[in-house]
Amino acid sequence: GNCWIKNCKVTNSSVVLAAENLGAKYDNGDKAGIIIGFMATNDQVEGCTVENCTVRGYRDLGGIIGYSSASVIRNNTVNGLTIVVDNSHNYKSYSILAEHDANGVIGENAGGIDENNTATNVTVAQLAAAQADFDSALKSVKAGETCDIYIADGEYTLAIPTAEGATVNVYGTSKNAVIKTNSGACRVQNVNCHNLTVKGAGTYTGFQHLAGEATFTDCVIENYFCGYAPKLKFTDCVFNTSDYALWTYASTDVQFKDCTFNCGGSKSKAILVYTEAADYPGADITVDGCTFNGNGSVAEKGVVEIHTELWTAKPTGMVTISNSSYNGTFIAWVNELNNLDQTPTNFWTSVIIGSTP
Repeated sequence: GNCWIKNCKVTNSSVVLAAENLGAKYDNGDKAGIIIGFMATNDQVEGCTVENCTVRGYRDLGGIIGYSSASVIRNNTVNGLTIVVDNSHNYKSYSILAEHDANGVIGENAGGIDENNTATNVTVAQLAAAQADFDSALKSVKAGETCDIYIADGEYTLAIPTAEGATVNVYGTSKNAVIKTNSGACRVQNVNCHNLTVKGAGTYTGFQHLAGEATFTDCVIENYFCGYAPKLKFTDCVFNTSDYALWTYASTDVQFKDCTFNCGGSKSKAILVYTEAADYPGADITVDGCTFNGNGSVAEKGVVEIHTELWTAKPTGMVTISNSSYNGTFIAWVNELNNLDQTPTNFWTSVIIGSTP
């Protein structure tokens, strides 16, 4: 009864605990809360607020308190909380997520008084630390639901099974968390990637048959990557490639905001608008606040290159570029090419650079 925490507020913050190797086994990584980790008999937390925070650890994880041992938890509010269960070292041999005691207000309540506390917008996700963890999390995706997956540093192959209408959010703990794309079908609705590296495997690799959109925020894109999704959105991303940085490949709405393209090698190009579908309707490409560095030997390519070689229909679309710059081996913002006979085409409806058509 000697500890009383009252009317405190924590916003936009994170608490991260890691299991430690203590001699012959791992331990700790537990009792983590945004306000406090552990309280004993008759200690009190009252009238506190937690907003938009993340708590990560192995077990006993809560928005207000990690572990309550007969303490008093009263009149507290949690709104916007992500709990990441780090199962990197499963020293308790838990088999289900519930055993980790991860909850919006009190992680594990061992006889405490839980009175008039509320928790809204709480997400509980498991951290994948190996390919098997990642596969298991992906297989758990249900049709029509949203699934949040966190991945530790390491390399993973992304192979999403059929889950019609689902949204998969993948968060890296750092840019050393790498997902490799492949050529398998991806029939979920949306995939959103945050704070990780995407390693493209070349032509025809990406999120094939994605029904909705793929977004990338604060990511690094290595090698070239094929879009596939009807809608693609890249924000604060860095592209590093010795080939095309991105094939939009059948996407019809592609947006780049505050991105950097480092294009090197013998095929120094940035954005390729291309498909092998004869009836492809074309794409709207929006580029805002981006920098393009062309360091390769190819000197006749535009930042945005449009290939129409296999299209029987005349596709239309609008290319809009603003607040951006390019240097190096590009000759123009946009190059439009019918690659069958190497002659320019004029299918596209409009190209606007800044405010100039």
